[in-house]
Amino acid sequence: MVNDEDFRFLITAMSYNQINAVVISTIGLLMLGSDKVSNVSILTWSCGLFIIGTLLFNFSIYLSVLIDFPRNPNVIPVGGITMMFSWLMLLPTGVLVRKKLS
Repeated sequence: MVNDEDFRFLITAMSYNQINAVVISTIGLLMLGSDKVSNVSILTWSCGLFIIGTLLFNFSIYLSVLIDFPRNPNVIPVGGITMMFSWLMLLPTGVLVRKKLS
């Protein structure tokens, strides 16, 4: 049985998982659809960081709740910081793609 605190952690992890799944899918479709976009290496790095951040942040929460494993205080923040860097990398990607398309 999941207590209230664990339930809140699960809801947070699922919300971020859904957002990241949409972003990762969108980046993948953009890279498949346009040669000018697929050549931007920052976009590839950003997608990779999204995947790593999702695995570290979300799945460490899932595992800690589902198998009643104590939360690893080192893994969850690293995953969150990784996701922040991936979001920050999307900004220069947008600038570079806009320059390539003009």
